[in-house]
Amino acid sequence: SGIYAEYGKQWYQRRVRVYVTQRLKGSVTYFMERAGDSKEERLINFSLPLDLTMFMVPNVTCSIAKFETVMTEGRLDKASSTTLALPEVMSCSEYIRAFCGRFRLAVVEEVGGAASLYGCTVRSDEICVLLKFNGSLVVNVKGNDQLLVNSFMDLVGSAQL
Repeated sequence: SGIYAEYGKQWYQRRVRVYVTQRLKGSVTYFMERAGDSKEERLINFSLPLDLTMFMVPNVTCSIAKFETVMTEGRLDKASSTTLALPEVMSCSEYIRAFCGRFRLAVVEEVGGAASLYGCTVRSDEICVLLKFNGSLVVNVKGNDQLLVNSFMDLVGSAQL
């Protein structure tokens, strides 16, 4: 038990950075029985992409007061922004819902053509997003981890809403 405790302590101190898209690869072997007592072995190889959204806490909520505190206290010192062209097939509210669903974010406030969104990772890193609609979608992101912000922006750039 002492060896396990020491190993567990070392692993905990060297936490894996979960914000880079990774792949879980493996294989499953199973047997099929056929008529006449014959067995056939089958092998399935698989690969599951694990992107940043897999590590976002689902259904997190954030009040306007908490959002303002998080934004003003200086912890979120990493930022990035991008502009995306959007087809005019949905309303602003529909795009906001689609964005929140895709990236596991919560709407803090929606006013006119803008929305404030909040998210939290399983490592308790926070991310705040401001969406502005003006014929295109402007995405401004702030977070407390540069890798988190960069990975989020990579996903936003490749997303199809």
